Amino acid sequence: MTESPAIAQGVVAIFVTMNRCEIARTCLQKLSAQSLRPEQVIVVNNASTDQTRQMLATASHDSGGWIVIRELDENLGNAGGMQIALECIFADDFKAAWILDDDSWPEPEALQRLLAADVPAHAVRSCRVVDLVTGALSWPLQVPDRGNWHLLEAMDSIPEGDVIRIRRSWLGALIPRSVYLAVGPVEGRLFLRGEDEDYPRRIEQAGIPVFMVASSLLHHPSPDHLHRLEFAGCPVILESGLSSDKLYYRLRNLWWITRRDRGLFAAAFSVLLHGFALARWENSIKSWLPVWSEAARDAFRNRLGPRNPRPASNEASEKSSQIP
Repeated sequence: MTESPAIAQGVVAIFVTMNRCEIARTCLQKLSAQSLRPEQVIVVNNASTDQTRQMLATASHDSGGWIVIRELDENLGNAGGMQIALECIFADDFKAAWILDDDSWPEPEALQRLLAADVPAHAVRSCRVVDLVTGALSWPLQVPDRGNWHLLEAMDSIPEGDVIRIRRSWLGALIPRSVYLAVGPVEGRLFLRGEDEDYPRRIEQAGIPVFMVASSLLHHPSPDHLHRLEFAGCPVILESGLSSDKLYYRLRNLWWITRRDRGLFAAAFSVLLHGFALARWENSIKSWLPVWSEAARDAFRNRLGPRNPRPASNEASEKSSQIP
C-alpha cells in the first residue's frame, strides 16, 4: 500500500506560465516530489498557445485536484498572473503562498526545510536560489553589514548559519497571510519584470523582516550577462543582451517604482544612470536607445500594462495606470 505524502497544511505553491509546456511540467514534477508537499498547487496559464493547456489539464486530473489551474483568456504577464493567484489563495482559508517561477525547481526537501526553520511568524522566509549548474547564487542578494546592506555577488560566500537575514526576496519566498494583509495585492499592471522588484520593496517598507533558509534549495538559471555599476553610492545591476520587450519592462517598471517611492528626481537620476550603463554594456546604441526612451516616457506618464497595447485600449490603459 502506497503511503500518502506528508502535507504542509495551509501552504499553497504558485507559479505562472506561458508557452513553456515542458518547463512547467518539470516544475510540477518537482513539487510532486517534495518530502513535505504544499496543500495545493495553483498554476496560472497566461493564454498559452502551445500544448501547455492540455498538459496542465491532464496534470490536474491525475493529481485528483491537488493541482488547480487558472486559465486566462489573455496574457496578463507574470505580475498579473501572480496578482490573481494570491487573491485566490488568501480569499480562501490558506495560511501562506510559496512563490515560484515555472523554471524554478525546488529540491525534494526545500519546503520542509523552509517551514522547519526558526523564523518569526510575521516575517518572510525564502529559499536559497542557486544555479543548477554552478551551485552559486542565481543573482546577488543583500545581507546586513555594520548597520548597512552589503551586496553579495553570485560567487561570494554567504554568511554562516541556516537562517540568514537578507534585505529582499520574491522567488522562493513564503508569504504568510499576515504579511499579505499588511502589504496588499501584487501590482498586476507591472506585467513582466515588476512584481519581483515591487512586492519585496513594499514588504521592506512595511517593516517586515526577510530571512533566507540556506538549506532550502531552489534551482533557477542565472542571467547570462549580469553587470554591476555604482555611481555616487547608487548601484545599477542590469543584464545585457535582453530582448527589446524584456529591457523595456525592466526599465519602465524600475523607474515607475522609483518615482512612486522616492520621487521624480530619484527616478530621473536612475534614467540617466541606466542610459550610461547601457551605453557601456550594449554594443549598438540603436538596440537600446529607442527602448530606453520609450520606457522612460511610459514610466513618467504612469502608463503600465502590456507594451504597445491595441489602439482601442490606449485611453482606458492610461486612465487605469495612474499612481494613487
